Amino acid sequence: MKKPPPPRTDKDFTIRSLEWECDIAARFQRAGFSVPADEALHSRFWIYLDFLQANGLTSRIIANKKEDVALTTALRNSDLTDQGFRFIQAIESKWSNRLLKYSDADAERSFLRKWLEKFRNEN
Repeated sequence: MKKPPPPRTDKDFTIRSLEWECDIAARFQRAGFSVPADEALHSRFWIYLDFLQANGLTSRIIANKKEDVALTTALRNSDLTDQGFRFIQAIESKWSNRLLKYSDADAERSFLRKWLEKFRNEN
């Protein structure tokens, strides 16, 4: 039986940010891995935010368009609905593991759609 995720805290914290994505990619690059270009990391972070916003998983609009996403743009606990928080808990490791596998926007959106459908069917 799968252990349930920890409950949501009332404290606000950063879940993911473009700056963190770039930092993680830089660490992989220093370790000798091939990493996506900065523009691809920017696109990937926008895809993530846009998907969450478009599917009612955020409590506010974090960015209206890709051009609004700056290095300091972050997804925080307070930005998510309860369902959004539970969805992030369910998919965060899968999403993180795709960082070096980025190919194109359609593929990333497809993974997110598939994971959301599975999440909603199970919850």
